[in-house]
Order: sequence, then structure tokens, then C-alpha cells
Amino acid sequence: MTGPANANEGGDNVTLDGSTSYDPDLDPITFTWQQTAGPGVTLVYGPGDTAHQMPMFVTPWVSANTPVTFKLTVTDLYGLTNSAYITVTIINWHTPPDITGAHADVGVLWPPDHKMAQVHIVGVVKPSDDKIAITTVTQDEPTNGLGDGDTAIDAVKQVNASGDDSVLLRAETDPAKNSGQNYNSTK
Repeated sequence: MTGPANANEGGDNVTLDGSTSYDPDLDPITFTWQQTAGPGVTLVYGPGDTAHQMPMFVTPWVSANTPVTFKLTVTDLYGLTNSAYITVTIINWHTPPDITGAHADVGVLWPPDHKMAQVHIVGVVKPSDDKIAITTVTQDEPTNGLGDGDTAIDAVKQVNASGDDSVLLRAETDPAKNSGQNYNSTK
């Protein structure tokens, strides 16, 4: 018995396949499919699938990754049966990313030469192939003032077609604080 391990939410067609099932004595067999877990779906059979070997269903919308389990029971002419289970996980493509491990790929912008350096946010765990965009960048010092070389625009969001957004950040130090600027980005 086969089927996909994962399926997209909301409208994907999924086919379960029991066609490799057989009776060791080569007796004819019948197929009975039953859903045993997950949000209810309707199993339908193609016009040529009179034995009900390969049911299909349409995935529902789910609010989180959700397993759907099916039981296939195969019965021979003498009433002997054998059953197997298959689980398909319906993936919620709109689950927010896990950013608990997110951090800049550059720890320190050095030297403080007022040049822009490209910085990526790494350590974001995405539940899908969705693109994650950097939406805002903030900093803890004025964008242009005494001690920063009078260079305005200290952060520029870079939007890349690949979805691998980055930020250009200016490397500078405030001599009064003896520290550089702290930048924060939001994804």
C-alpha cells in the first residue's frame, strides 16, 4: 500500500494505492478503505477502479500540520483478511516560521569604516518552502548624527528574487558610547 507521506493543504488531490496487495493463494480479493484519524475526507474512486484499489481524496484546509490515517483491509473469497495503515500528513503551508534560533550571519560589523555590509538572517526554521521576507529594520541610534561620519541611511533592506532577503548595514561606532549601533530586523 502506498500514498504520499505529505500533501499540501486545501485542494490537493491525493491518491492512495492498494494495488500491490495480493492473496498468497492467488484468490480474488476485495478492498475496503476506512479513514481512522484526522479531519474527515471523502474517498472517491476513478471510473475504472471498480475494485476500489486506488481511492482519491481532496485535502481540506488545516490550521496546523495534520495527519490523516487510513486503514486498508483486503479480504479473500474465504473471508480471510489482512489490514494495513497509511498516514498522510496534510501540511499547513501557512504555519509561521520558528525564529527562536534566528540571528545575523555577521556577528560584528568591523571595522567601523561607514561602509555598508550585507547581512543575512539565518537560523529561521520554515515549515514549508514559503519565502520569508525582512519587513523592517530598526536601530538604537540616530541615522545621521555626530560621530557617525554624517552618513545617512544606515540600513537598506535588500529584496532578492530567490526570497533570501538581506539587509545592508552601515558599520559605525559612537565614540561617546564606545560601541556600535545595534540593529534589529523583523521577518
